[in-house]
Amino acid sequence: MFQAEGGKSFYKGLTPTLLQIFPHAGCQFGFYELFRMIWNSWLGHGTALSSNAGTLESLLCGGGAGICSKAVVYPLDLIKKRLQVEGFEAGRRPFGLVQQYNSLHHAVKLILCEEGFWALYKGFLPSMLKAALAAAVTFSSYELCCIWMTKIYKNWTPFVV
Repeated sequence: MFQAEGGKSFYKGLTPTLLQIFPHAGCQFGFYELFRMIWNSWLGHGTALSSNAGTLESLLCGGGAGICSKAVVYPLDLIKKRLQVEGFEAGRRPFGLVQQYNSLHHAVKLILCEEGFWALYKGFLPSMLKAALAAAVTFSSYELCCIWMTKIYKNWTPFVV
């Protein structure tokens, strides 16, 4: 890559990555807390959140948060991936049109003009499944660690938003 395109080739897709990471993380935590409030009100616990969620609650709420947050930022994820695979035209030709993009703006413009809005969500299902599983495991692991820490250290209080 360095010989063919120079050092800049190592940073393809960096802009959409940076644009998506903060909203993705923020949405994930926001959706997780929203789903926990819905969970607690649905099960009759009121809207007050307990300091720690149970395993099933954290798995389901975390999975839902992963799906929703991925849906919000997925277009940037798709553009990032398309920018990153540039330069591998020979391997991509059997899959159809090989497009060249000059920038993030150029990629968005071409995708919308030539493929339409829904092209920004191509490949969403596998990405959504990964996001749901990763978020479910992450949030349930966090909740289990908080429970474990409170049992070991009686005065320890988990960080609750």
